[in-house]
Amino acid sequence: MLRSHNGNRGVNGDVEQREEEMILNERYELASLQWIKAFQRWVNMQCDPESLVGSFISQCVKARDGITASFEATDAPQHLLKDGRCGWTMTLKDGRIEIGDRPFDVADYRMIGDYKLLSEWMKFTDEEDFPFVVNEMPKLVNAGKIKMLHGSPQKVFALVELQWLMGWRNEFYSKYTY
Repeated sequence: MLRSHNGNRGVNGDVEQREEEMILNERYELASLQWIKAFQRWVNMQCDPESLVGSFISQCVKARDGITASFEATDAPQHLLKDGRCGWTMTLKDGRIEIGDRPFDVADYRMIGDYKLLSEWMKFTDEEDFPFVVNEMPKLVNAGKIKMLHGSPQKVFALVELQWLMGWRNEFYSKYTY
């Protein structure tokens, strides 16, 4: 089930509310461990994969091979490097959505680009993102400033659909990334 930003509160609603406020009350540096943890927490609050039954996203999330997306930032600040690289991943598999703290070499979708460029782009809202993707992204790809590599178009579409359904840009990236 995709939830509103306030989520569904259970018996421990007050505790969950306080945890949410503690994690999602400031901006985090893109790809930092704090940003990764906040993104995972936000994803957990927004989506219950079990309730996506019948959708292609659900099939991918439940499949053994699932879907993987990897984002790698080149020329990143030294303090963000893990094993010499900076980035994050999203894995939809075995009924879970997990955010990882380093890029993958093999993924269904991979984006590689300059840290500063990715950092600025991640702050865009949906309204700002669409014209950027249509007008600027092709220029950046052609100039080699951003690389986008992907396998199955269905899996890439499922990732895009999930991004829109969950509101990644408006509800997380643009609010919690600096």
